[in-house]
Amino acid sequence: MIHKQKERIITDTHPNNYEQIFNEIEKLPLLLNDVDYYPLVKRGYDFLVMLHDSGLDESMVYNRLLAIHQNLKNEWQQDFIAELLDFVCGFIGNQAYYIWRHDGAFSRELSSVNVKTERSNQD
Repeated sequence: MIHKQKERIITDTHPNNYEQIFNEIEKLPLLLNDVDYYPLVKRGYDFLVMLHDSGLDESMVYNRLLAIHQNLKNEWQQDFIAELLDFVCGFIGNQAYYIWRHDGAFSRELSSVNVKTERSNQD
Protein backbone atom coordinates (compact mmCIF):
# COMPACT_ATOMS: atom_id res chain seq x y z
CA MET A 1 0.00 0.00 0.00
CA ILE A 2 1.22 3.52 -0.77
CA HIS A 3 0.67 6.43 1.60
CA LYS A 4 1.16 10.16 1.17
CA GLN A 5 2.97 11.77 4.09
CA LYS A 6 3.72 15.52 3.98
CA GLU A 7 4.04 15.52 0.15
CA ARG A 8 6.42 12.55 0.37
CA ILE A 9 5.25 9.20 -0.91
CA ILE A 10 6.19 6.15 1.12
CA THR A 11 5.37 2.48 0.86
CA ASP A 12 4.62 0.12 3.68
CA THR A 13 5.76 -2.86 1.61
CA HIS A 14 9.13 -3.96 0.38
CA PRO A 15 10.42 -1.60 -2.33
CA ASN A 16 10.55 -4.50 -4.82
CA ASN A 17 6.79 -4.08 -5.26
CA TYR A 18 7.45 -1.86 -8.26
CA GLU A 19 4.35 -2.92 -10.20
CA GLN A 20 2.20 -1.05 -7.71
CA ILE A 21 4.37 2.04 -8.16
CA PHE A 22 4.03 1.85 -11.96
CA ASN A 23 0.26 1.52 -11.52
CA GLU A 24 0.24 4.71 -9.45
CA ILE A 25 2.35 6.53 -12.07
CA GLU A 26 -0.15 5.48 -14.77
CA LYS A 27 -2.96 7.19 -12.83
CA LEU A 28 -1.18 10.54 -12.49
CA PRO A 29 -1.84 11.94 -16.01
CA LEU A 30 -5.55 11.23 -15.58
CA LEU A 31 -5.62 13.59 -12.59
CA LEU A 32 -4.09 16.57 -14.41
CA ASN A 33 -5.45 20.08 -14.08
CA ASP A 34 -3.89 23.54 -14.04
CA VAL A 35 -3.77 23.71 -10.25
CA ASP A 36 -2.35 20.27 -9.52
CA TYR A 37 0.17 19.95 -12.35
CA TYR A 38 3.30 20.63 -10.29
CA PRO A 39 2.21 18.55 -7.26
CA LEU A 40 1.54 15.64 -9.64
CA VAL A 41 4.99 16.04 -11.24
CA LYS A 42 6.46 16.06 -7.74
CA ARG A 43 4.52 12.92 -6.85
CA GLY A 44 5.74 11.27 -10.06
CA TYR A 45 9.32 12.25 -9.21
CA ASP A 46 8.91 10.67 -5.76
CA PHE A 47 7.63 7.46 -7.37
CA LEU A 48 10.66 7.43 -9.70
CA VAL A 49 13.00 7.80 -6.71
CA MET A 50 11.27 4.79 -5.14
CA LEU A 51 11.77 2.78 -8.35
CA HIS A 52 15.45 3.80 -8.37
CA ASP A 53 15.81 2.77 -4.73
CA SER A 54 14.17 -0.57 -5.58
CA GLY A 55 17.13 -1.31 -7.82
CA LEU A 56 15.38 -1.04 -11.19
CA ASP A 57 17.67 0.05 -13.98
CA GLU A 58 17.22 3.17 -16.05
CA SER A 59 16.30 1.42 -19.30
CA MET A 60 13.59 -0.72 -17.70
CA VAL A 61 11.92 2.30 -16.08
CA TYR A 62 12.32 4.39 -19.24
CA ASN A 63 10.73 1.69 -21.42
CA ARG A 64 7.76 1.29 -19.07
CA LEU A 65 7.16 5.05 -18.99
CA LEU A 66 7.52 5.23 -22.77
CA ALA A 67 4.81 2.58 -23.14
CA ILE A 68 2.54 4.60 -20.84
CA HIS A 69 3.30 7.73 -22.90
CA GLN A 70 2.46 5.99 -26.18
CA ASN A 71 -0.88 4.72 -24.86
CA LEU A 72 -2.13 8.17 -23.86
CA LYS A 73 -4.35 10.00 -26.35
CA ASN A 74 -4.28 13.47 -24.77
CA GLU A 75 -1.23 15.58 -25.67
CA TRP A 76 -1.14 17.27 -22.26
CA GLN A 77 -1.04 13.87 -20.56
CA GLN A 78 1.72 12.76 -22.93
CA ASP A 79 3.69 15.91 -22.07
CA PHE A 80 3.34 15.08 -18.38
CA ILE A 81 4.80 11.58 -18.84
CA ALA A 82 7.52 13.10 -21.05
CA GLU A 83 8.57 15.23 -18.07
CA LEU A 84 8.92 12.08 -15.98
CA LEU A 85 10.90 10.43 -18.80
CA ASP A 86 13.32 13.37 -18.66
CA PHE A 87 14.03 12.68 -14.98
CA VAL A 88 14.85 9.08 -15.90
CA CYS A 89 17.13 9.72 -18.89
CA GLY A 90 18.72 12.99 -17.74
CA PHE A 91 17.35 15.19 -20.53
CA ILE A 92 16.89 18.08 -18.10
CA GLY A 93 18.65 21.37 -17.47
CA ASN A 94 19.39 20.72 -13.80
CA GLN A 95 21.33 17.46 -13.66
CA ALA A 96 20.60 17.20 -9.92
CA TYR A 97 17.18 15.87 -10.98
CA TYR A 98 18.61 13.12 -13.21
CA ILE A 99 17.66 10.23 -10.93
CA TRP A 100 19.82 7.54 -12.56
CA ARG A 101 23.00 9.67 -12.55
CA HIS A 102 26.06 7.48 -12.71
CA ASP A 103 27.64 9.22 -9.74
CA GLY A 104 24.49 8.70 -7.66
CA ALA A 105 24.36 12.37 -6.64
CA PHE A 106 20.74 13.12 -7.54
CA SER A 107 18.32 15.22 -5.51
CA ARG A 108 16.02 13.05 -3.40
CA GLU A 109 13.25 15.66 -3.66
CA LEU A 110 12.01 17.87 -6.46
CA SER A 111 12.01 21.51 -5.41
CA SER A 112 10.03 24.34 -6.95
CA VAL A 113 11.58 24.12 -10.38
CA ASN A 114 9.92 25.85 -13.27
CA VAL A 115 7.29 23.24 -14.02
CA LYS A 116 4.30 25.32 -15.00
CA THR A 117 1.65 25.12 -17.65
CA GLU A 118 -0.81 27.50 -19.18
CA ARG A 119 -2.75 24.67 -20.79
CA SER A 120 -6.08 23.32 -19.74
CA ASN A 121 -6.97 19.69 -19.30
CA GLN A 122 -9.41 20.03 -22.20
CA ASP A 123 -6.61 20.27 -24.81
